[in-house]
Amino acid sequence: MSVQLIVNGISIGAIYALFGAGFALVFSVLKFSNLAHGGVVSACAYAGFLFQAAFDNPPPIWLTVFFACCVGMILTFLVDMCGFYRLRAKRSDTLFFFLMSITIAILIEQILTANWGTMMYAFPPLFQPPTFVLMGITFSWLDMTILAISIVVLASLVFLIERTRIGLAIRAVAINARVSQFMGINSSRLVTTTLIIAGFLAGITGVMLGIKY
Repeated sequence: MSVQLIVNGISIGAIYALFGAGFALVFSVLKFSNLAHGGVVSACAYAGFLFQAAFDNPPPIWLTVFFACCVGMILTFLVDMCGFYRLRAKRSDTLFFFLMSITIAILIEQILTANWGTMMYAFPPLFQPPTFVLMGITFSWLDMTILAISIVVLASLVFLIERTRIGLAIRAVAINARVSQFMGINSSRLVTTTLIIAGFLAGITGVMLGIKY
């Protein structure tokens, strides 16, 4: 029983690690708490649910996650173009970015509420049977899948940040955006790219949270 509880706790923690990674990624570059990220995660959860519900036989989980990631990336791009991009162009104070993120988060929440109300929706069962036994211990396929996906995604994110040119550019802008421009980095375009990466993470997080809860 204790092993089962540990695995369950780690799988839940892995989901929140994905959420925190997307949140921290934007904070490191724009230096404000992007509360709109939570709204995007919620929208991606609904997108994944509606995608699953559109089929008589639920598609594979990887296809649902991929669809939600596409929705997350498109949504964060629209959020940037309609909100943050104009603020960056005017070199607005960080406070205005924070207020814009709150506005967008409330807007997304109200759109979701207006279309689907406040009822709870459940993803179709993804695994049959839902559990398996290993060495006398019962494990949940869902928890193990969430844990595996989270580990792969977080490891890929670390590799992206630490071992690629775009990761080097993100770290440079995070340290000093103005100086990085003198080094030939288009900081505005990089911010958009960072938000899109966060949208990708929001897609995975939304589906994982939706399936779990």
